[in-house]
Amino acid sequence: MRHNAGPRPLSVMDAILLADLAESCVSLYTDIRRHAQSAMDAAVRVIIGARPLVIPSLLDAFEKAIAENDYPRMKGAMYSLLYGSMSKTAGRDWRFAPRLIKAFIAASTADKPSVQKLATGTTYAVMEFGKPVEKMVVLNEDNVRSIKPKEDLLAMIAKKRARVLNKRKKIEGKKTQLTLELVELAENSHWKTESRTATLLINLGLRFETIAPDSLVELITKGTIDPHPGLRGLYSGAMIALFCLIELRATCGHDYKKFLLDIVENPTKVVVPTRRDDPNWTEEFLASFANPNTPYYVDQDYHGWLVWEKEMIGFLANAEEDIHYDEVEQKARKQIANCLTVEWFEKAFDFMKQEPRDTGADRFRVATAMLLQFTFNLVRDGLTPATFEDLKRLTVGVYDDGSDKHQHRATSEILGGIVCAWRDGPAKRKDQMWEFVFPIMKKVFEDGLNPENLNYWTSFLHLILVRLSGLLFVADAC
Repeated sequence: MRHNAGPRPLSVMDAILLADLAESCVSLYTDIRRHAQSAMDAAVRVIIGARPLVIPSLLDAFEKAIAENDYPRMKGAMYSLLYGSMSKTAGRDWRFAPRLIKAFIAASTADKPSVQKLATGTTYAVMEFGKPVEKMVVLNEDNVRSIKPKEDLLAMIAKKRARVLNKRKKIEGKKTQLTLELVELAENSHWKTESRTATLLINLGLRFETIAPDSLVELITKGTIDPHPGLRGLYSGAMIALFCLIELRATCGHDYKKFLLDIVENPTKVVVPTRRDDPNWTEEFLASFANPNTPYYVDQDYHGWLVWEKEMIGFLANAEEDIHYDEVEQKARKQIANCLTVEWFEKAFDFMKQEPRDTGADRFRVATAMLLQFTFNLVRDGLTPATFEDLKRLTVGVYDDGSDKHQHRATSEILGGIVCAWRDGPAKRKDQMWEFVFPIMKKVFEDGLNPENLNYWTSFLHLILVRLSGLLFVADAC
């Protein structure tokens, strides 16, 4: 106990004993593996440099066990590398991480319940391996200067900075290379392997500076309409994350520092002064909701609503200028848009109309409407082969005669996406949208509602009114 009370340097004898422990950690016998893993975990905590010494031999044993379907050794290597204190070291050191991630993917599809259980339990830990390296820290310069030493350390700081930047560049390069390899693996493998690979690709491939590699963008977009429901759900979530990253990057002015400081730019945002001392101001403000030609919308509530501050936040009603996308963002949007053909939307709508496997999933799915909103934004901007006329035709086909509740669910989700995509911007564009949407809504609400589909259309209304007051919605629709 006294010998292991604090960190100590690695000796020759320690190296020999650690090599023996590593071999015992992947023994065929369960008891030997457990005792060796416990001893190894205690040893690497106190011996400096022990983890990088034993990780390569454990990785070799892991890969060999996978190739030979040697399940006991596979479990021993997986537990030693991913469940103990070596997990963080293996994930941060990108001499080892690519091999470990590939071996993990291969092992997670093994035809052995105990191996799959181990893989499932450590999936989130492996996903963390792909997180981007921290690129910036925002500090208070005055606080830094207050602890500045008297001697000049600028040369030392510059040298350290260059070393850190070089290491970061190499690590991100290896992550990009691994992303490309995993995309290729996902495209040419069984759905079980593909699902595990897709789970890891989100953290590994999405980056603020570059958005994502071209092959990953294409894989995600096409995977969203995959025939397998599990893969379809994974890729749909990934596509929402991809769109959110593009929008976030654009609204932060394409600047990572603004992203860290939560500085968001909205070209339609305006500051509206109030006449708080005018006794007729409240009445005039409420009456203005009936006027569809208002110059701005106040579409969010505040604490003390109608108890006026000096100014309030509004958004231009018919703004011509939308979010500005730079070259990187526009490239990603165009690449996604190229895949959004009429056939893509037709397949997506058909899958939405299917009866859910789980009765608990038989509800209005906000995530689906959100995904459609992002794709419809590209249609609205004229970037996709599919047009608004195509969407109108496909939507009418989904609703058909409205005799089935699944037709109502899919139609409500599609219309929710259309309204959210077209409701901001020039009046002509909004009129074009409402001319199509409002007659369908009117028809459904007048004689198409029943206990089976009422929940879908209630959620639809909640979605489209989340940023619009009811009076404003009526004025806009008029």
